[in-house]
Amino acid sequence: MKQIATSKFYNHAIHIEENMTLDDASTGEPDDCNIVTEAATLIFDDSVTLTVGDGKTLIPDLYNVYSNSPKY
Repeated sequence: MKQIATSKFYNHAIHIEENMTLDDASTGEPDDCNIVTEAATLIFDDSVTLTVGDGKTLIPDLYNVYSNSPKY
């Protein structure tokens, strides 16, 4: 994570190097759901794809709200 100037905000990114599918099988959640990424920015290599399945919503954590979560 990189702090943005003197603000309290951070720019955090993740580098995706292989294709990903977020669907019922890969998330383990058969119901419609939100998938919150730990990073605010997703950077994909050339020819890499992200497929978000039916009923799934991908939400980047723009404000780093999960940074203090005990799961992380």
